[in-house]
Amino acid sequence: MGTTASSGRSAFSGHRRDDIHDAAKAPVFTIMSHGVRTVRSDLSLEGLVTLFTEEGLSRVLVVDAANQAVGVVSKSDVVVQRYLEGDTLALRAPQRRGVSEPLNAGFHQARELDTTVTVAELMSPRVVKISDEASVAAACQMLTEHGLHGLAVFSGEGLPVGWLSATDVVRWVATHT
Repeated sequence: MGTTASSGRSAFSGHRRDDIHDAAKAPVFTIMSHGVRTVRSDLSLEGLVTLFTEEGLSRVLVVDAANQAVGVVSKSDVVVQRYLEGDTLALRAPQRRGVSEPLNAGFHQARELDTTVTVAELMSPRVVKISDEASVAAACQMLTEHGLHGLAVFSGEGLPVGWLSATDVVRWVATHT
């Protein structure tokens, strides 16, 4: 599995402290989650699920052999894959003593992960990036325009340094209004 990168800057370097309260001026790096976990496209679905579970991640950046971003894969992508495999389609419990009982809404029958599925088959090949220096307002506009729950944040040098999620924005709004 890949690496974790961090921006390594203080939250207010190069910005006035008052700017943090203004969405048009507050830079993304002041509210984003720092650090990016990367994976290669040949990682198995099982490896991805393990990574999400053990590290508490919602999404990872997919990189090629040259460490260039080529996609994003999220928990939602895994859920869709599991649905397509039939994981959520079981409507009856396994037979016991020759009787199969219907399941109530919300139950599903877990199946083994398809070990042939890789990140390449699950990922979105679109990486919507934002600069760590961009404003929170610009990030909100991008999230809305692209219908996303998160953006990959890149430094001025073109390196991935974090994620900005809709939750990060809501948390910021809640503490600055």
